[in-house]
Amino acid sequence: MRVGFRPLLVMAVLAVAMPARTATVQDCALVPDIVSAASFLLTDPKTERRFWRDHVSTDAAYLLIRYGDLSEARATALVEDLRQRRVAPERIQDLRLALAPPNRRMALLDDMQEGASTPPGGPAFFRATILDGQADWLFGEMARRAATAGADRSAIAQFQIRLAASLIDLDDTRLAEIAAKAEARGLWFLALELLAVRSEPAAWLAALRRSPMAPANADRLREAFAPYWRGFRHLRPRPYRFEDLPAELKIAAAALDAAVPSGARDLDATFELAGLVPQTRAILTIINQTGELRIGRDVARPLVTEIRDRKLDPVRDADLIEARMMEGVVAVLGEDVARRHLESFRLHGPPPTETALQSAERAVAITALAPFASGNAGEAPARPAVLSRNFDWAGWRNAAEAIRNERDVFPSYRAIAADLLHRIGRHQQAVDGLGVIGQTDEARRIGHAMLMRLDRLCAGLIWPSPVLGDPIYRFDPR
Repeated sequence: MRVGFRPLLVMAVLAVAMPARTATVQDCALVPDIVSAASFLLTDPKTERRFWRDHVSTDAAYLLIRYGDLSEARATALVEDLRQRRVAPERIQDLRLALAPPNRRMALLDDMQEGASTPPGGPAFFRATILDGQADWLFGEMARRAATAGADRSAIAQFQIRLAASLIDLDDTRLAEIAAKAEARGLWFLALELLAVRSEPAAWLAALRRSPMAPANADRLREAFAPYWRGFRHLRPRPYRFEDLPAELKIAAAALDAAVPSGARDLDATFELAGLVPQTRAILTIINQTGELRIGRDVARPLVTEIRDRKLDPVRDADLIEARMMEGVVAVLGEDVARRHLESFRLHGPPPTETALQSAERAVAITALAPFASGNAGEAPARPAVLSRNFDWAGWRNAAEAIRNERDVFPSYRAIAADLLHRIGRHQQAVDGLGVIGQTDEARRIGHAMLMRLDRLCAGLIWPSPVLGDPIYRFDPR
């Protein structure tokens, strides 16, 4: 069966669907490695390229502040130093505002952008403003702008939905408190989105009945509930249980389930897999391009089952899962078709971005060679059959042999060696290797990917994953 869907909506849903882990930052044994990787990325490349942009230093600064337990003074000095560079890192102003003391935050806004339909700032700033007790100011400003003549209604609605997405990791009580304040200001999209994220939807239904969007009949209620019941069922941080639904929503949910088309469960599995393991997000684009739902049935569903059964860890085994995704896609589509599709698009993330084929083939190589490089396998593996003819297997094997035998790596294979060293747990050696390469785009890409993986292995502070969208820099309420 073939089916199409909107990829931009897919990525928006996934970005909303990934709350971070709740581990304590300082409890993690990998903190020194995170600090080291962040420090590497914070070295100023001092490039003179005209259109070069720094896409990773703000992420690194945030994690250094959090894992390095920097004082407010040191953290502020770090951010100000980054702002003064010839090319300031992207999103540094959002981090600066989120980090600032609440009583100084508003004074740091560069431009209030009067006339715009929504307030200026980024998601970290807005989140911090709400959690630090300044929601009344923000919601008042949002309501004032929304009431002006000519305000962009679509932009206002999207702003409120994105704002809700920055808060979905909060508990039910806090969500209800913020939603009540939003409703009092007439910010209905924000209030409803926040209530929909809670573990049971009775409050959402009551607010919907009070809102200007109140459904006129059961059919309209079913349409309003469908995105939460079907679209987010496997991706929401707190999935609803049927038995917890109010009577009206049980009827709506039953009707929605009865109307689920053949193959939809397979598509659900691909959404769930991409939400659990962002490295597999290419599977969504491939299904969108080909309409081939066997990929969901034969590739995504078995992997999701193994993750649910704790046979695979979505973070530690991400390379293995991505490698198996590629092998499965090849099995369904055939080698030539699969490679053509994987090579046809680049993945979201800090430049230089990779094609889906490059990412998947690297995962295949890492999965095959990591046990050998670490000394846990006796012989070097044969070249995996799914690798394309142009893949540099000889270079990867050479780097693995050098690591295994404690030899120096050829300069041209240092980036490969850093990838392998990180994957076998020798993180500081990986960072040292990147330091030898220097501040090249490739070294910074590898260093950023390493930093993101180390964070996911610890407290998961960077959220959503940068491969899905711009992260939200979260601090404890002050």
